[in-house]
Amino acid sequence: MLVYPFGTVGKDGGGRGWLGRAHIPADDAPAVNGFLRDHLRPFLNFHRPCLFPSAVEGPRGRIKKRYRQQDVATPYEKLKSLDGAEDFLRPGVTFEELDRVAAATSGLQAAKTVREARRDLFRSLDPVASVA
Repeated sequence: MLVYPFGTVGKDGGGRGWLGRAHIPADDAPAVNGFLRDHLRPFLNFHRPCLFPSAVEGPRGRIKKRYRQQDVATPYEKLKSLDGAEDFLRPGVTFEELDRVAAATSGLQAAKTVREARRDLFRSLDPVASVA
């Protein structure tokens, strides 16, 4: 099993926006965790673009954050662009290995796979508890 160098995106790992805010029964937790681990987190980390701010000094000397088009990158691309990025990886994980994971599917195919996996997950859950 491949362990990603960064486990989550955001406070909830990106799950609440994709799964809703309803209670997840304990019996369904392994299926939900499997979806998050195998489908959603790799999609968010390797394929979903994010805006990263650039610090720009304003006319009065205040530092303001600007979100420019050239600052768009996936979290993985941003990690690779940092100085000393190898130091942030877990032992035994290399950028070559992660590059293969990122290149295995296109962003569009990864999005379709996540959407299908989410649909299958909700179909497998208890109909009373499922929200989507």
